[in-house]
Amino acid sequence: MLDHKLSHGNADEPCENIFSQPFHHHNEDGSDGLSKVPVQSTCGNTKRADDEYSELDGGCADPDEAEELDEFDPYTFIKDLPELSMVVPKFRPVLLPKQTRSCPRTTLVLDLDETLVHSTLEPCEDSDFTFPVHFNLRDHTIYVRCRPYLKDFLERVASMFEIIIFTASQSIYAEQLLNVLDPKRRLFRHRVYRESCVYVEGNYLKDLSVLGRDLSRVVIVDNSPQGLWVPTRQRHTD
Repeated sequence: MLDHKLSHGNADEPCENIFSQPFHHHNEDGSDGLSKVPVQSTCGNTKRADDEYSELDGGCADPDEAEELDEFDPYTFIKDLPELSMVVPKFRPVLLPKQTRSCPRTTLVLDLDETLVHSTLEPCEDSDFTFPVHFNLRDHTIYVRCRPYLKDFLERVASMFEIIIFTASQSIYAEQLLNVLDPKRRLFRHRVYRESCVYVEGNYLKDLSVLGRDLSRVVIVDNSPQGLWVPTRQRHTD
């Protein structure tokens, strides 16, 4: 079981947070739209995704600017994506080794934040566990709440599928979290982080073709449909 990093970013990327961040979309007037989908805090407080982003990125988000952002439409975002060949090199190395004979033929790709767990820097008395992380020259405590029956779910699907974690979160955080969820490294065959995402107009998107699997036998579970790179021929405008 390997940890994989493949950079498709560029030098113009803004300062980043460690969690999966809100999505931006360039509107017709040239302004940016930011996802404002409500995120339910595990401590009982409802927070917007861009509020969480502001906490974690060390002050990158402009509060005045955030108030003027339009509502984010994930389906318009998907429809307006450029061709993949315009963003990344035509010939790219396959990220993962080939499946072994003992490996299940069908691959299940799982997102991490807001799909398996909810993580926050806000102190949370009913968190399932905590762990420290050093980020932006500071030590932080991450409070994590797991989905109900998460352990049972992972145990079951690990016996049925090749499980790959593909997250837009930074490895400095996600690696430690996955070590808690899978300390013996027997559930997740591969772990793929933000470094392996495609960076497009301020967003980190998951291009599943880089995994080197037959996409007809790949299933992905992700709370953000716009986080997956969809080839042009597969996008729907209706």
